[in-house]
Amino acid sequence: MKKKKEKDIEEVYSLQEELDKAKPYTEMYKKAYDFNTERFNAYAELMAFYQGNQHLLKKYKTDRPWVVNMNTPYATVAIENRIASILVNDYEGDLIPLSPEDIDIIEPIDRVYKREWERLDIDRIIRNCVETSAVVREAYCHIILDDKKIYGGTKRKRVGALTAEIIEPARVLIDPTARNLKDANYMVVLGRISKKEALKNYSKLESLKLQAPDYTPNQRGEVYYDNDYSTEQEDVFTVWNFYQKEDGKIKKTKLINNIIVKESTLDITRFPIAQLRWKKAAQSCYGISLMDQLLSLQKAINAIESAITNTAIAYAAPSMMVAKGSGVDPKVVAKSNGAPGVVYSVNGNLDNAIKPVVPPKIQDEILSIKQDFEAKIREISGNSNQFMGNIGTAANTVGGAEVAVERAKIIEVNIINNIEDFVEEIVNILVEFIIKMYPNAELTYSNGKDGEGAYNFDVIKMPKKSEMKDLEYKFYIELDKKSQYSKDKQKQALMDLFQFERQYDAPVKTITVSDIIKNSDLINKDEIIARYNSLNSQDAQTKAETIDKLINTANNMGIPQDLIVQATAEIISGGDEHPATDQLMQMIEQGFSQQLQEVNAQADMGAVAQEDVESMQDPTAGLDPNAVAQAEAILGSEQAPIM
Repeated sequence: MKKKKEKDIEEVYSLQEELDKAKPYTEMYKKAYDFNTERFNAYAELMAFYQGNQHLLKKYKTDRPWVVNMNTPYATVAIENRIASILVNDYEGDLIPLSPEDIDIIEPIDRVYKREWERLDIDRIIRNCVETSAVVREAYCHIILDDKKIYGGTKRKRVGALTAEIIEPARVLIDPTARNLKDANYMVVLGRISKKEALKNYSKLESLKLQAPDYTPNQRGEVYYDNDYSTEQEDVFTVWNFYQKEDGKIKKTKLINNIIVKESTLDITRFPIAQLRWKKAAQSCYGISLMDQLLSLQKAINAIESAITNTAIAYAAPSMMVAKGSGVDPKVVAKSNGAPGVVYSVNGNLDNAIKPVVPPKIQDEILSIKQDFEAKIREISGNSNQFMGNIGTAANTVGGAEVAVERAKIIEVNIINNIEDFVEEIVNILVEFIIKMYPNAELTYSNGKDGEGAYNFDVIKMPKKSEMKDLEYKFYIELDKKSQYSKDKQKQALMDLFQFERQYDAPVKTITVSDIIKNSDLINKDEIIARYNSLNSQDAQTKAETIDKLINTANNMGIPQDLIVQATAEIISGGDEHPATDQLMQMIEQGFSQQLQEVNAQADMGAVAQEDVESMQDPTAGLDPNAVAQAEAILGSEQAPIM
């Protein structure tokens, strides 16, 4: 009996010793968590309104189930449109050496980084992070080194592999004394682990007879919705992953239920966590989301639409007043709920027996206010009618439209700059891990099968550790040139320059048909360019004259650029199907006919001379009504068709 008691005392003492070791971490956690409590509450509300389920939050639950709470997702749609305008398919950039001597060193590192980028699907992570930051202010990409994982096949094994994950912002705590991430002394990633898994993987926890935690779901960063986690609390342990700066390196400490279970030093100089802020808040590690800016407007619209809806319901099924002594049972009236064909037995005067309670009428001014709020949501989010391609009425002048578009462009550039910073930090983390993990290694990546069905592999020989020491490089990426808005602006600029050069017959052509097609959205543009370049000089010159005339004429008539590009591609290709060219020629002919009618009318009125009418030239003169047929004639009957 005595021995058992001594053993129990020893175990208690051992547990207390472990808790004392972890005390610096528990204190850091508490300071960081207390600092961020308000932020966590904001996250829950922002995400709930974005997903349209704010009714799950306690503050929005009602004890009046008969009241309809409307939530038309104006803010959500605006955010989705804004996100769609800035997302690109490829966020991968290039590593640029800062000296000629480093070219051979940077090249294999660049190749490995790009293959790891592809393997980890970083593009998808970035796109998801952009959406998250637009809603809840920040998003995080966590690069993790699994130093036990075997990767690279059976004969080319390498120990240690990288993984990447998206961390919900509520699961990240930052040193509260820091005003930016670079100045932070520590970061904490919160999480959970099942009791069964924890006891299995960490024998220390089993020997300490660790019990269920006192931590709430909120304290683990599980802040979305007020779900009742009490039933699972006994089976869940709380995990803290601490990252600290120590002697120029990053120290990682893992704790489960306030017990240190693993300590290691990462041979990197930066936190393995990249942060994206939608909009940077001054003097803060955290950000401001687009949903932050739209939330009050969305709430106001919800209130107005709820009032309108409930008023309409009240008109359809109004509350009823039943006069005393009428003989009508109020319970019967309530039960009928406005159903047709109900017969009530009334004593005395029918007029005063039952009367509806008429709700107040919604004023027209309320609807006007709602429309103003909707317009403000579009303006704040950068989704003006002009930017979205809806010019609207004549009241929207060209100058006003340009101002609206440029304002939206400024919003876009600021966001894209933040995304570029985020991407660059991910790259720097990846490159640091690659340099430290794989010096002098021969890395193999599968490329799948080639055109003949044979397996293909990319074998990359990494430089020596000494060669990569103190290596300096620059990461280069320009996301603004990849956005759809920028692409459209670039296309228009190319067409304007193309038209200018041909109008003034510039001796040196800086913009060619190939340039126009290269910057188009045609799916087979490389093939079309190749066909164009394969023509002999005489054919090319003749065909170029035809194309120039079409382009210049169409531009002068304000015909859409996409149609011009499609028609140009058809002429170059010389195929049997040419719908775009037919449509283009029809629009040119219609435009000329309309111009001619207008000038004739002016001549009849004496506004212009008849000789001016007669001098007007048909823009299609010299062109066959079927431009493709002309293109085929240009190529000559003896030349093989361009396919």
